[in-house]
Amino acid sequence: MDFSSVEKAREFLKSIGLIEDKIEKVARCVRRHRCRDIKPETIEEKIVAFSDSASHMTTAMYINILSDSKKSGYDAKSKLERDFRDLVYFPEVKELMRPLYEAWEKLIVEYEIVDKEFSKKL
Repeated sequence: MDFSSVEKAREFLKSIGLIEDKIEKVARCVRRHRCRDIKPETIEEKIVAFSDSASHMTTAMYINILSDSKKSGYDAKSKLERDFRDLVYFPEVKELMRPLYEAWEKLIVEYEIVDKEFSKKL
């Protein structure tokens, strides 16, 4: 993982006079929000991780991934699945978001089908 975001957060928070204890709490949230190699532990870390993943479902993020996928090789469906998995910290809210997840899943599948057919005709 790129730790530059953690260091930038520390530098900025120090520059505005935040106390060291709070700087470290924020740095931990930044470091753990992606739920990859190190999982969130505190309630604050879980809220940040959850909010980050949930926010992807309420923006055009997956559309952007789909439109750039041929160049980047990044997979929108895999990203959607990881984001939904990472909603584990608040299961009752995760279930409320399930219809949105399922709608994105259908859209991604349909987009990929149409894109594949369109590409054949070019």
